[in-house]
Amino acid sequence: MVSPTLPRKREWTLPQMKILLDVGCGPFPLDGYIGLDPVVRAKWENKNRQDRKMVTRFPLLPPKSGSGFIVSRDQLELMTFPTIITGSMTQMPIASGVVDHICCSHALEHLDKHEVPRALAEFYRVLAPGGSFMIEVPDLVAICELYAKHVKENKPDARDWPMDTIFGNQDDAGQYHKTGFTPRILRNMLETTGFKDVRLKCDVISHSQPCIVAEGVK
Repeated sequence: MVSPTLPRKREWTLPQMKILLDVGCGPFPLDGYIGLDPVVRAKWENKNRQDRKMVTRFPLLPPKSGSGFIVSRDQLELMTFPTIITGSMTQMPIASGVVDHICCSHALEHLDKHEVPRALAEFYRVLAPGGSFMIEVPDLVAICELYAKHVKENKPDARDWPMDTIFGNQDDAGQYHKTGFTPRILRNMLETTGFKDVRLKCDVISHSQPCIVAEGVK
């Protein structure tokens, strides 16, 4: 029995909190993830009051180039859930090497094609050594085949969802698809960025469309 008057020595090390980042999260980041999205304020204000979810936005404005606020590892660990950092995935207001895992689901296709390498370079920069990622994007070849099938079969919805999977639903400025990915294109971009152990899953159905899922580590 340990005397209550003596200080107890801790015999274990508390695990370090894992920093999980949901890039391009929209108004609602994944559970347990800190979100990052460039237009969350606009999306948030457009939602009906009864549908709103309490989200802490930090910082409220994206940083100015060269002099903006940079979020440190300590600050990330103190954030409560859900929190969304307002910022671009091509210039994240996050310190280098502080994130343990990045999830980026159906966001890269909303960038211009020349912005994608910049975004992947940012993923690499903010990830800690050994940090991992999961990226999900529409499979351009598969969704084009799906659209062609609807047209060939003269289905009336050909200009609706099948076309939206290629070009985005275009409900607002953030819902346009500006580029596309095949397994070869995505793998080459990830490996050129420097990521290792890149693994791809194809023929994955997500968001009601065929997708590519890529995983790997820094």
